[in-house]
Amino acid sequence: MSKIIVIIIISSISSIVACSNSNEFVESNFCSNIEKNYSEISASLKSKEINYKLNLFYADKKNEHLQGLMCLKNLPNPIDGMLFEYKTEQFSAFWMYETHFPITIIYFDKNKDSIEYFDMKPCDRRKLETDSDYSNRCYEESKIYTPSRKYVFALEIPSEHENINEIKTFIKDQKLKLVINYW
Repeated sequence: MSKIIVIIIISSISSIVACSNSNEFVESNFCSNIEKNYSEISASLKSKEINYKLNLFYADKKNEHLQGLMCLKNLPNPIDGMLFEYKTEQFSAFWMYETHFPITIIYFDKNKDSIEYFDMKPCDRRKLETDSDYSNRCYEESKIYTPSRKYVFALEIPSEHENINEIKTFIKDQKLKLVINYW
């Protein structure tokens, strides 16, 4: 009897570990058609006082920029967020269409200095809302996330990240430098 209990516990732990290290996607018509493989990169957020090392999904192509963290239920371990890199300066906001967890987005200029951050809430689909109405509403809601200056990099981190409050405090008090470790 005790052997059976031990086997059940071990298989339960294996299942939990396997789930925590994989990408879990929302099931929907939209989400069934998206790319489900992400490039990864490491980066740091630095100031004189801090150095936060981050493991990130990396988006540097248009299709990756458009998809972002859409359709993910959560981030797998050890991923801390997603870094977007653009070839030219941008001024548009990010939206939360089909994004299912709150995110803090930090915009960085071409010198990799922080500009500002926004706490973004999921744009949840309402019952009986058409695809078009849902998309339009999410677009309208995104306008409040428009940065005050042009950016080249954007970093999305889940709002529940263990260091997010400290990171936001440093952005308010001083600039943070983004240091990207290209492989």
